[in-house]
Amino acid sequence: YEAINKGIRVATGDVIGLLHSDDFFYDNGVVSRIAERMKITRADFLYGDGLFVNPNNTDKVVRNWIGGSYRLWKVRHGWLPLHPTCYIRREVVNRLGLYNESYKIAADSDLLLRYLITGGLTTTYLGEYIVKMRMGGLSTDSARRKKMWDEDIRVYASHGMAPTLTKLEKMAWKVPQFVLALLKR
Repeated sequence: YEAINKGIRVATGDVIGLLHSDDFFYDNGVVSRIAERMKITRADFLYGDGLFVNPNNTDKVVRNWIGGSYRLWKVRHGWLPLHPTCYIRREVVNRLGLYNESYKIAADSDLLLRYLITGGLTTTYLGEYIVKMRMGGLSTDSARRKKMWDEDIRVYASHGMAPTLTKLEKMAWKVPQFVLALLKR
């Protein structure tokens, strides 16, 4: 997250979005559609859908992340948009701050909670796939599950949420994503 924060500090655009090293855009026109949607809606925050794919066969979908419509109650119950599908206006990032580098895995959850719960942002959902993400990153590595659990608990507690309950709710939001991916095979 230190490197991401450095990148954000030197970025020159009006909108900030991340594409991690193992991820790739769903298609060649997605950035144009993101820009157009942000222009039309004047939203502060845009998110969309994403696919988690097998690291060795990116045509094999492991998890199908459909973001769905934004609702604050969903955020308060563990739902968050898929981090690499989020595009945020620079002035929002300047006002609400960068990633909390004390987290090694859950800084994205902390940032999204901070922005969506307390930021008063206008939010829009682009109902299409934005990214394909290879499984095996920090947040999907089974060897790091304990650290991820601990960091999520700390994030939820820091935002005044019931930490264990919210973590369990977060896990429950993911179940349909795996089922949907299995059904589409």
